[in-house]
Amino acid sequence: MTESNAAHTSGTQGEVHQPHESGIAVAEVTGPLFNEQELAEFESDDRHAGRAIGKLLSGFFLYTVIVMTIVALWTLKSLSH
Repeated sequence: MTESNAAHTSGTQGEVHQPHESGIAVAEVTGPLFNEQELAEFESDDRHAGRAIGKLLSGFFLYTVIVMTIVALWTLKSLSH
């Protein structure tokens, strides 16, 4: 970032000030990061993702139990011969 870009830029979310000694610009948040509608959307998306992950994990668990049962039966059958 050049000095002219880092000098002072303001927006709705915060301000960017002169870079510190490290040369990295620091943003200060002056208001809330998200409005109520965005938070509601995030919550809805999180619920949907949680349900999808739960279904995937349940499916993988069921698959594992079925395969484990088949392999156990196969092993017992092989041992009895």
